[in-house]
Amino acid sequence: DIKLRGMVSYDKLQLIQDMIKGTEIKFGRAPRKDELEPDFDIIIDSTGFHRNYLPRLGNEMWIPCVQYKVRYQPGKEPFDDFYLKSFPSMSGYFWHFPLGNGYAHIGAGDFLKSHNRLVDEFLSKHDCEVIKKVGRPVRLTPPSSCEPFSDGKKSVGVGESIGTVYPLLGEGIIPSTWCAELFVQHMHDMQAYREAVLEKFRMYTLVFKFIQLKMAGKFSLMKHGMDMLKIYRHMKSEEQRYGMEVRMADMLKVSRI
Repeated sequence: DIKLRGMVSYDKLQLIQDMIKGTEIKFGRAPRKDELEPDFDIIIDSTGFHRNYLPRLGNEMWIPCVQYKVRYQPGKEPFDDFYLKSFPSMSGYFWHFPLGNGYAHIGAGDFLKSHNRLVDEFLSKHDCEVIKKVGRPVRLTPPSSCEPFSDGKKSVGVGESIGTVYPLLGEGIIPSTWCAELFVQHMHDMQAYREAVLEKFRMYTLVFKFIQLKMAGKFSLMKHGMDMLKIYRHMKSEEQRYGMEVRMADMLKVSRI
């Protein structure tokens, strides 16, 4: 189990609805790039995993995830707080995020694809009403391996489409807002934008390498101990941002060293 600290949840759907007030939104089929190029100077690809307007990536890593919105009867909630549990060998984790009034998001992501079974076991153990189920892949490949960030014409990637997901947690909401800020600052200089993104998310490359080594069974404390120490120091210095207490003992335990 991972001891959490300062985590909160918010109504994402309501936030999106508030943000798009007064804006024309076209629902349904995503427009093709050639339909957009004649009318716009810049096309922002924030399509996440799919990269609809950017060149395809080769040899990337992603993790399949599933999440349920559920409702428990009063007093029947399995947890009264946020809960995270890491899977062996850093292959993924299970989460339970309370939403209030008996509602919760529960889900899991696992590179080894055992997440559906684990979530189904949890649902069978804790009686609840399933409100909604959502499944989607999450990109773990860092920005340094998600180039190009642009198609060389009008399309430029922002957020998860260029890998702004923290590989150790699969969390990309906050990093993607950072990426959006970098884009606004450098939108008239794509080279400066590229350099700013690579610098901002440089640690993600190291974390990604750590995960690859663990999952392949090639991690060696002797060879890679300094890299793990860098990751620990990074997360320890930003406990509030990651919403968890970061202790070396936990990191060693989770990593099965």
